[in-house]
Amino acid sequence: MDAVPQDRFAAHAVDQAYSSHRENKAGLLGIVMVIIVLLTLAALAATILNMVLKLPQTPMMMIDESQVEHGDRVMSVFEVAPAIPPPTFPDARSSHPELDIPQRMHHLGRVASDGRAEHTFILQNKGDAPLAIRNLYTSCSYVYAQLTSATIAPGKMALLTVTFDGDHYHEATGVTIMRGIIIETDDPHQPESEVWVQAFITP
Repeated sequence: MDAVPQDRFAAHAVDQAYSSHRENKAGLLGIVMVIIVLLTLAALAATILNMVLKLPQTPMMMIDESQVEHGDRVMSVFEVAPAIPPPTFPDARSSHPELDIPQRMHHLGRVASDGRAEHTFILQNKGDAPLAIRNLYTSCSYVYAQLTSATIAPGKMALLTVTFDGDHYHEATGVTIMRGIIIETDDPHQPESEVWVQAFITP
């Protein structure tokens, strides 16, 4: 008579052990799923951050060296608000220079706070008289510009190399900095022109 209750007790114990095993297995599976979800979210966040910080660089234009003027170089000076003469409007029949800048803005991409980056802009003379570059001004003393020639013959070009010195922007890490160069010429229609560079400062 005692065997039946003992058998039931043993069966009940087995059921409890099996149920406990299933619960433990389900709990472990839940933990694994949570870990997988967290890893997926972390990978997604890293991808989005990389897309945000991966700033595109403007492609370099092809330069025909035979068309580049090399003469008295022009170096930039830092001046916040240079005095620019007002434009004049010559007789349409007279010859005059005409400055053309195909690209006026360039993104340097990521620049380390202890590094440098540079870009070369093209200045063309599409007029029928020599173009004189009178002055170059920068909007910041940590940006430098140098022009290959102070005079550009009709149909020719000069190269303006702009250097961005990231060594002075330690406090601006994680920020995009934009700086400009003002070009003063004898083009009667636009005596003042500008080009700009910008960079994302990294540690």
